[in-house]
Amino acid sequence: GPPSDDRVDLRDLITFTIDPEDARDFDDALSISLNNDGTYNLGVHIADVSSYVPEGTPLDKEALKRGTSVYFTRHVIPMLPEKLSNELCSLNPGEDRLTFSTLMVISNNGSVKSCKITPSVINSKRRFTYEEVQHILDEGKGDFHEELSTLYGLARILNKVRNKAGSIDFDIPEPKYVLDEAGFPTEIYPEERLWSHRIVEECMLIANKSVAGFIQNSDDPLPFVYRVHETPKPDETLAFFKLLRNFGFEKVVKGRSVKPADFRDALLAVRDSDARYFLEKIALRTMMKARYDTRPIGHFGLAFDEYTHFTSPIRRYPDLLIHRLLHRYLKNSRVKDKAALIERLDYAAKKSTECEIRAMNAEREYHKIKQIKYLQKHVGDEFNGIISGVVQYGFYVEIPETLVEGLVHRKFLPPDYWEFNPEGYTLTGRRTRRQFRMGDHVKVRVMRVSLEHMEVDFSLAEDSD
Repeated sequence: GPPSDDRVDLRDLITFTIDPEDARDFDDALSISLNNDGTYNLGVHIADVSSYVPEGTPLDKEALKRGTSVYFTRHVIPMLPEKLSNELCSLNPGEDRLTFSTLMVISNNGSVKSCKITPSVINSKRRFTYEEVQHILDEGKGDFHEELSTLYGLARILNKVRNKAGSIDFDIPEPKYVLDEAGFPTEIYPEERLWSHRIVEECMLIANKSVAGFIQNSDDPLPFVYRVHETPKPDETLAFFKLLRNFGFEKVVKGRSVKPADFRDALLAVRDSDARYFLEKIALRTMMKARYDTRPIGHFGLAFDEYTHFTSPIRRYPDLLIHRLLHRYLKNSRVKDKAALIERLDYAAKKSTECEIRAMNAEREYHKIKQIKYLQKHVGDEFNGIISGVVQYGFYVEIPETLVEGLVHRKFLPPDYWEFNPEGYTLTGRRTRRQFRMGDHVKVRVMRVSLEHMEVDFSLAEDSD
């Protein structure tokens, strides 16, 4: 039937989803058109899960407890029952779906001229995979080529604006797995970063930023939950830039206060070096962890003054919460008991941050198990690697083509007295003066793999010297 009064009917609009090949739920659809004055109409349409999950119901309580969906190669532990996440709420092609739309007019220099946020109903015209979109862009033809290339143009503009502001793009590759029948990894490879990934990313970033801005742009902002990221601690920042100097990158931060642009410049400087991924990882560790908060203290890593999570309510609780608040605020912008609402939101923000960390740890553990299982079949094999960490008792080596990491214990180093220098991240042989340092290329042999201790031991394959 027709949508209710406050729902805008966008079923005739050309909307489509772009997701991984193996995606089971589609949170977000996009629409795009160009105006005569060269401005873009960008629509980001998000599954309106809040209309199916009323506050305080058992469904809602369970979702808050889970906080997020956790993804593994073949399985997902969903935040919501699959009836909702894969069917009712998922923006499947050719189906009418309830959505929350952020309709932005964006100038060709990337500034958001206007933004309308409204409950809506859409009917997605096509489900794309990232690879399909990339192929259409590369070939210059295919389904909705005009829309996709317009999106590509806009994404490049938005990306440039972010970079200029100092936004930091980590391109740390995610490991992908080919599993056999038994779930055993026969191949591990780093996922390729495509422009089609970035297109979706830029659209989600600008939508999230616009939603946070919509709340912030009033004299007395309503209670809300933001995605925040604090400035890194000065001593950790100094250590990071010192490490870069060890790698021959001279740019030093003047003064004590570090800006996002300083990090961005540093990461751009290392972009072509062998140690790139390893330095990006250290930078990522140096920066504080992003989290949820009711105070809009900004997002350092993205160089945004305000930011929220609005675009993934099927798989993240804060986004579902944000939708609820928006529904409420769009109808009536007065809040009777502000303090009580903020207290509830604070609790949900804290819980969501905890759940996110728990999910990340589970995913990390999963990757580690898969990598160890993979190496079990490669004991005795040799690989080229990069030293990714130096410690008192040896050094860690990452094998770039599989993203697997292992330890070369000092007992497997050539006989010498090995001195550890924590400042320079080096181990130096007192007798031979041979040195191992972070970022060095080494050839290693897989010595021992233990699933129960989650450990991988490498030895040096000495012919590399």
